Parts: sequence; structure tokens; C-alpha cells
Amino acid sequence: FVMGIAALKGQLNLNTSQQAMWDNAVAAGKAARDSARASHQQMHATLTAELAKAEPDLAAVATAADAARDAAAAQHRQVRAAWLNLYSTFTPDQKTVVKNALQQKLARMDQFREKMQQRRGS
Repeated sequence: FVMGIAALKGQLNLNTSQQAMWDNAVAAGKAARDSARASHQQMHATLTAELAKAEPDLAAVATAADAARDAAAAQHRQVRAAWLNLYSTFTPDQKTVVKNALQQKLARMDQFREKMQQRRGS
């Protein structure tokens, strides 16, 4: 959904308020990606440190992985909420632009899925 809206910026004719919300949603997405990247690096460091031990504590690795996943999920929900909040301010015309783009994307995904099923079937 988010990527569907992000690709449509030029077609949406955002007003000043919507543009500010757009900028905030984009910034939140970038911050979430940076945070996820840092969490992944920390997870990797934890795993590397444990594997260097004679008896690695895999429970510690699992705990770190769970914490990273939970943090990423929370940030994902915040970013999604920012985009949905922006969408709620759209005019009917803006919502139609988004709807049409999402329908086209869904159709492409369905065509791709059918193509892959045909390849597996033959």
C-alpha cells in the first residue's frame, strides 16, 4: 500500500498540509529502515560473538532476534499509520488515483502469479 502511494506523488496534486504529512511519512519510513538496518547489524554482531564462544548461548541470539523483529514491527505499524493518516485527508479524486494504481498493481501481481504457476505446472 505504502509503495503504491509513494509512486503516485506527481499525480496527487497534494496541498500544503498533505505535503507536510507526506514528508513526515517519508522521513518515518527512512528512519524505520535505518533502525532495521542497525538492528540487523546488532543481531549479526550478537550471533558472531556467541559463535566465537566454546558454548554459544543460542537463547541469547534468539532473544536479540525477537527484540529486533518486535521493534521493526512496531516501527512498521507507525509508518503505515502515517501513510494511512495522509490517505484519510485525500479528496475523492486523489483516492481514485490511489485506487486505480492499486488495482493495476494487483492485476500485475495476479498475472505474475499465474505465469509462475504455469511454469511450475509445465
